[in-house]
This record gives sequence, structure tokens and C-alpha cells, in this order.
Amino acid sequence: MASKSLRSLKLPLTIAGKPEVVCQEILAPLFEIAAETILVCSDPSPEHLARMTWGMAPFVREGSKLTLIALVSAPSSTEMNAEALRKSWAEALRSDQTAHRLSLYKYFAQDGRFTLHVRSIATCGAKNPLATRLADGTGIAVMTDSAGTKVELLWRETLQINDATEVRADFRWSFGDPLRAVLNLHEAIGAVATKPREPLAELEATLRELIDALPQPKLPWDENFDEADPSGIVLYEHQKRAISEWFKNDCRGIFKMCTGAGKTISSLMAARQLAEEQAADGHPRPPVIVTVPTRVLADQWINEIKRLGFPLVLKAYESVDRWHHIIEPWLKSTSGDVPRFVVSTYCTFADARFLAKLQSVAASGVRALWIADEVHNLSSPRLLAGMQQCAALFYFRLGLSATPDIEGNPSATERLRDFFGKQCASYELADGIKDKVLCPYRYHPVPAYLAPDMGQRYLALLQGIDQAKPGSPALLDLYRQSRDLLRTSGVQVAKFRDLLALLCADGKTVAHTLVYCPPGYGSYGDESSDEIDRDADERRLIEDVITTLREHGVSCSSILGDTPSDQRREILRRFGAGALQALCAIGCLDEGIDVPSIQRAVVLYSVDREKQFVQRRGRILRQPRGMKSKVAEIYDLIILPHGSSMPAAQAEALLEKEMRRYRTFAVLAENRTEAEGEIARALSLATQTAFTNEPAHADQI
Repeated sequence: MASKSLRSLKLPLTIAGKPEVVCQEILAPLFEIAAETILVCSDPSPEHLARMTWGMAPFVREGSKLTLIALVSAPSSTEMNAEALRKSWAEALRSDQTAHRLSLYKYFAQDGRFTLHVRSIATCGAKNPLATRLADGTGIAVMTDSAGTKVELLWRETLQINDATEVRADFRWSFGDPLRAVLNLHEAIGAVATKPREPLAELEATLRELIDALPQPKLPWDENFDEADPSGIVLYEHQKRAISEWFKNDCRGIFKMCTGAGKTISSLMAARQLAEEQAADGHPRPPVIVTVPTRVLADQWINEIKRLGFPLVLKAYESVDRWHHIIEPWLKSTSGDVPRFVVSTYCTFADARFLAKLQSVAASGVRALWIADEVHNLSSPRLLAGMQQCAALFYFRLGLSATPDIEGNPSATERLRDFFGKQCASYELADGIKDKVLCPYRYHPVPAYLAPDMGQRYLALLQGIDQAKPGSPALLDLYRQSRDLLRTSGVQVAKFRDLLALLCADGKTVAHTLVYCPPGYGSYGDESSDEIDRDADERRLIEDVITTLREHGVSCSSILGDTPSDQRREILRRFGAGALQALCAIGCLDEGIDVPSIQRAVVLYSVDREKQFVQRRGRILRQPRGMKSKVAEIYDLIILPHGSSMPAAQAEALLEKEMRRYRTFAVLAENRTEAEGEIARALSLATQTAFTNEPAHADQI
């Protein structure tokens, strides 16, 4: 045992950075001195417990003692939770890296130096310093040296910064000003550990059994931080099936997978397998061209590409000067043991200079793999033409989308399917929730009613849409008018104020909340884009939402189409870490952006477009890494007339299509009956033939 004291270490208040750096510079010296360590977490998933071992290599020695306390929500069925825990461990142990890190617990358990407690987090009590402290982070470690000095370490969320995983840790120690706080926390941990095991005895026994069954630890135990090691990627069965079908179809096809189901990982693992098979047959490894709708999504793809062990990536979506003279030799090169990647946006793809370079590469005989993310974006005539111009280069083709069929444009849908090939995978939202790839959710429709005269104008527009000729200019104009009426009605912000006040009054946390805001007043752009938000006048609605949040003491920020990429990354980092409680956006977070830390979404505006509401729902239901207990909350504004001057049956028929999104959301919700009941009540009030001053169900939000 080292004779040094924890008191002798000069600890920072906070340290953030790559795990290996944090471990080497701060955590390893701590664990080298510690005689006992208590780990406290609110998630017994194997991924989370594996991360809790960061920095503990020096602690794996004779005489040291380890205690693990897992605080979980008391389940209604411990057997079901035990079964889910067994399944998650079986999947996680397919990764050698995760199995190695978990073996640390086996090292202490086999020598009788390991104590395990699984308790309900409710036993802590709201004012317990343990519950308060754990609410600020994702895990706690309390280390004690041989002299009794203690150091408390609070893990913040794991963050993805650029192409690397980063972590943040906060420290307090049992001397100086933090003395009483650290001792109080240690006493609170002891008090929780003495609480009765019921009703979690089965879960505790299962976790102990899983630890005992772990493989023998390999000593000397090391940290093993190789995040880019492809052996650490564990594919779900639906991903394996998709890749297999794509190869059976001669490496052409479309993956239709719900948002959050792992389309990116599936396509990159398919690219890896293709490169290996081509090299084994004596062919050059095909270069990979990835196209995406936005720069934000392009940045995220580059992160994932590098994380999976592909270091050769050319960014071709900012200044033309950065890629124009490089892209051709880049794609023609056959050097290296891994394929070269080009990541671009559809805007750049449509540029004549970009297409000319691709055609020149094709003329030299290069056969590339094209991964078209959110492939439905290729439906414009300009992009479809560019697609055909480069057909010779794109010998291997893979389209990705949760909604590959283009609404109202069967011709474009057919052209995309003819080009990319058959649909090789279909994995819907219901499948993702059932398989725990996505989290379950509760759905809360929030009715907001138009003034009587505006409501009648809205119904008249819907009637005109119902009677207009399909595809006619008149129909398009009526659609525009109806959307503008809803968007500029002003009811969204007023209802949001009511909703936020109710949430705060109920004591519910508003952390990790995403707010989808309506576009600004008077703008006539595409609601799925942020391009309409450039003028100051058009920002007023989102600014009203931000002001409302701040009036309630909620820290928040926004991401728009013109937010600089470095600023976007910092905002997303702070939101993921909980430093920002709310994040406001209009359309730029609809497609592909990975923000798994979202716990709640408030949808103040959305068009009746399947693509948009499917994308948004999947965005909200992404599972944070290592967390399987998330249940998302979705609050969705329904803008309706407040009574009708036409027969109720006629008004209901006109509104029925507008209710499609709300009914679709309700069907898979955990509170389906409650949500469908609220939709029915709202529709009844909207279609009754007598106008009323009845309040808009504010007490039922």
C-alpha cells in the first residue's frame, strides 16, 4: 500500500478531456493511494459499469476494497428487470473491451473484497445529499486512503467532442471547505446501503451472479481505451440482416430504418466488409462518398467514420478551395489498408464543379461506394440529374432513410429505387422500442385553440384543399396559406407559457428538454429548413420561446441553420452535459443529428409531413450510451379551431388528415389510452357547432 496521502495530491475542482488523459493525469494517482473505493451509479447497465472503472488500474492490487451501490427506480416486476439485465450483459460481453473492463469487479469479488448493494433511488429522499449530488452527474466515486482522508469524484456525462470521447469529473475532498459536504455524502451512502433490499433483492442477486460469471481478469489489469477498435462495435440483429441482404443484392439497396436504429453504423460496417472482400479478391478498396443534407450532420458523420477506425476522410462541404484540387487524386489513390472517405452535403453534390470531378474520377475506372444518407433528399430534379451523371462512379450504392418514399412524388421515389436498388431492410419504430434499441415514451397532446374568426378561416382553407385539383398551383397556394395561418397565429408561445408554468409548478425537472419552435412571422420558406430564419424579424417566435424559458429560470440556447459549426458543437456539448437545460431549434435538428441526452421534447409546430414527424420522434427516442432506463416525454401542440360554423361531421372530416401525426404518435406511447382520449376531446371541442369560451384544457396538460 502506498504511504502517500490523498491530502498530498493537488486536485483541480474540475477536469475534462479524453478518458485516457484524465485517467493518467488525475485518476490513476488517486486510485494508487486509495485503500477503499465506493462507486455509486443510477444505472446497472454493463456499459455504464464499464465506464465507472476508468482510472482504476492502480487500484487492482492486494488489500484494496471495492463497494458498488446501484440506485435504480423500484420496478413493478423485478423478474422482468432481471431478465432485461441478463440480455443487456449478454450483448455487451460480445465486446472484448467491455468484458475486460467489467472483469475488474470479478477481481475484487473472487477475493471477498467486493460489496454490492442494489437499492431504490426513492430510499434516498429528495433532500438526501446523495440524491442531490447524483442528479448533477452520472456516477460518484468516494475514495478513502489508509489515514481516512476521502476524495469525492463526480462523473459528468460522457461527451462526444469532434471525433473523440471526452469526460468531465468534479472533485471535493474531506479537508478544507468541502470537508462537511464530503462527510455528509459518505454518511448518506452508508445510510442507503443499510436500507432493506426489497423489492430489488432479485435484481441484486442477478447482478452479483453476472459479475461472478465474468471471465477471469487478465493481470496486470490495464485501461484499454481503444474506442476506435471495430471489435468494440456490437451490431444488433436487424443491422446484421440489413448488411447481409445488401451483399446478396450485389451491394446495392436501401436501408429503411427508423431514426435511432443505427443506419450510420450499419452502413460503415458494410463499407468495411466491402473493402475487405474487394481487397481479398485482388481489387482496390473502393473509396466511399457520403452525402448528407446539412453540415451539422456531415460533421457528425466524420466523427463516426473516424471512431470506427477510418482515418482518411476528406471534408468537401465548406470552402471549395479546400477540396477542389484534392478530391480527384484522393479518390483515385489506392494506398493504405482502409478505404478513403469523402463527406459532402447535397448542396455541394449539386455543384457543377463537384460533379465534374466525380465524372473525371469515374472515367479513370474507379468504382466507388456511395452512401446517401437521408436519401429522400435526392428528389429534386437537379439532384436526380447529378445522380445519373455519376452513375458510372457509383458502382456500389447504399441509400439510408427512415422515410425513403417521397410523399406526393411517386415518380421521384421510383427513380431513387431504380437507381439504388431494392429495400434491403425495414426496421420500424415499433421494432426499435420492442428491441430496446429506442426508448419508450409518454405522449401528451396539448390542444391550443384559434380565435373563432381565425378558426373558421382555417376550416375554409382545409375545405378548399379538399376540393382542389391534385398538384395544381391553387392547391399549393392553399397549403401555403393554411401553414402560414397556423404558424403566425400566435397561440404557440402563449400555450408554451402555460405548459412551462405547469411543469415548473409540478416540480418536474426541465433539464434535457428540446423545444421545436415555429418559424418566424411572415416567412414563406420550407418549414423543414432553417434558411427562413435569417432575418431578424423572422426570429421573433423562437426568441419569444427563449425569453419564456429564461423567465422561468431555465438555462437555454438555440441552434439555427446559420449557427457556426464550432458554436453548434459547444451548444450540443453543454446541452448533453446538463449545463444547458433546454435547447431550441426549428428544423435543423430534424435529420440525423444524434442528441441522445434529450429526455423531453416540446413540439410547438410541425407540418403534416410524414418525413418530419418520423424523424423528430426518432430523434427524441435515441438511447444514451450505457443507459437503458430512459422514458422520453413528448408534449405536442395541436392547433385547432374553437368550434365550427359548419356541421360537426364535415368539420371532423376536414380535420382528420391534420390529426394523422398526433394519432400516429399516440399509438405507440406507453400512455396510449390517455393520449387518444385527449385527442378525441380536443377534436370534439374543435368541431362542435356552438362556439364556447371553455378554457383550452390547460388543467389537463
